[in-house]
Amino acid sequence: LKEVFNIIKSRNKNVMFMYNSHPGGWAGRTNRIVELCRKFIDVVFAECSEADHQPPGFITEMVKLTKAMFGDKPVAASRNYFHMYRTVSSTTPLAIRQGLRESIIAGGIPWLLVFSSSYFQEPANLDAARKVFEEYDTVESYMRRSKPYMYAAIVVSNETRDFYGRHHPEHYVDEVRGFYYALTHAHYPVSFISGRDLEDIKTLRRYRVIVLANTACISERAVENIRDYVADGGCIVATYAVATRDNEGTQKYNVTIGDVIGGELVGVFRQNWSYMVIRDPSHPLFSGIKESTILIGDMSYEFYHERVSPALGWQLIIRPTTGRVLAEIGIAGGLWGYEYTLGRSPPPFVGETEIPAVIENKYGSGASIYFSCQIGRHYWRTGLPEYSRIIVNSVRYLAGEPNVKVEAPETVSVEIYENDHEILVHLLNHTYNQRIMAIGVGRARQPLPAYSTAESVHPPRTVVPVNEIKIWVSESVKRAYLPLKDGRTLKIENMEGRALIRLESLDEYEFVVIEKE
Repeated sequence: LKEVFNIIKSRNKNVMFMYNSHPGGWAGRTNRIVELCRKFIDVVFAECSEADHQPPGFITEMVKLTKAMFGDKPVAASRNYFHMYRTVSSTTPLAIRQGLRESIIAGGIPWLLVFSSSYFQEPANLDAARKVFEEYDTVESYMRRSKPYMYAAIVVSNETRDFYGRHHPEHYVDEVRGFYYALTHAHYPVSFISGRDLEDIKTLRRYRVIVLANTACISERAVENIRDYVADGGCIVATYAVATRDNEGTQKYNVTIGDVIGGELVGVFRQNWSYMVIRDPSHPLFSGIKESTILIGDMSYEFYHERVSPALGWQLIIRPTTGRVLAEIGIAGGLWGYEYTLGRSPPPFVGETEIPAVIENKYGSGASIYFSCQIGRHYWRTGLPEYSRIIVNSVRYLAGEPNVKVEAPETVSVEIYENDHEILVHLLNHTYNQRIMAIGVGRARQPLPAYSTAESVHPPRTVVPVNEIKIWVSESVKRAYLPLKDGRTLKIENMEGRALIRLESLDEYEFVVIEKE
């Protein structure tokens, strides 16, 4: 790519050189190319053709991911005109509008990908894009002068995926995505940073907290930066095999940031199922958690060679050195349970160990929380609230509340930007009809024959309006208005030293501008 780039620029330096990346396809391999070649690409086209069988917000996620790999240079992201792979016809107008908006709210350039067959056979729904591009004409000028609100950043390590996760890259990616969607669903501002940018201390210092979601492969320079970042007051959340290899995948047989997390590696607790046993339920990390034991592990949906998802029930054995233990590893009573057929259910909890499952540590002026399990992967697979609450609590406990916080159902995507004079809030409503209608139970083929098709995916057809959204701002503001509603102003209330802005109703999308004092 460097050679092609140089040849093109030697002919005409004004010619744009664009790379077509599939950030959510091909096991994420193209992200490595974008990260390595960021100096030799002008614009990345992030093709998001997987959007129909991914969660709402996928295009937003892919724009953020690509920007992290690309050093925050321009990213154009696509929404397919068609549903799934039915290229000769259109998807729903709502799917088109919301997909394009997903790119906009992430700071991307919205593209509609149309094949010639659907353009000629079914062009009627092209008008759905017109409305969004008219909105973009208004929103773009605000976005150009603003930056994403910096609060939490999740590291995405191509080295970890390619070396540590070479046989099952999806296991590492699931851990990252679980953290991302837990924070997104709770409306906490979250960005990505690339593994390469761990070697730039300035990048780390932009954020209150850095999430090392099973970031196994970390270079020596990045280790030193993490130490300096936390010592100077930064915070990290780390999980499972964090920092157990270098950036070339060589095992270190210890946790190279052990002094930061407050423990040292002893081994691996290799069990199909295990538990997290909460020692101190009054700790803020466990706010809203009613259970005293949290199940670790899940059944396999391939169900071919083994009953459980590989290594998901495993936990690292970390001996605490300076850290405080908040939870311990619990033992499951057997390799599998007997409450469902073929051993697919988990065995019950039978006892606890003295092995830490969660460690809190102070390091210099900063702090860390370490989880011995893959808690993000659990939320991604199951969506159960106990996992998301612990993830969100860990970030909020370390970093505090952000200065801008939105109260809305988790089906509303919230993206926040700011400049010296304004705060920008995007509100995109994903409260749709049910999209994923069915999923298979694996190769066990129970019952036989299958009751219905398991691969049933519907496009969004209708959006349910959401009422009474609250935007809290912990600084003085003088005006709030809606540029897409002819500048209609919103009432500002002062409550307990914070400004409260209410949006009475949200249909598909709204863009709120808040002017600072």
